Amino acid sequence: MKPDNITCKKCLGSGLVPNPKTIGRRLKKLRKDGGLSLTAVKTALRVSHGYVSLMESGKATITTARVRQYRDAVAKLSKSK
Repeated sequence: MKPDNITCKKCLGSGLVPNPKTIGRRLKKLRKDGGLSLTAVKTALRVSHGYVSLMESGKATITTARVRQYRDAVAKLSKSK
């Protein structure tokens, strides 16, 4: 999955992702496809391990800005491997 595939045209006005479970699954797939650990992503985002886990399971409220940060962090970390 390319990082640019994580977009939501419906939620751009509110800033909230309308279906966090779907986005969460896509974030997790993106991280795993990049060969990255949850710890590497949480360190890059400067958030807790639990928050990343909640994002990936769709149990956290996710904003489009946070999705972009996650996507960019994974892309950067994947390139540096």
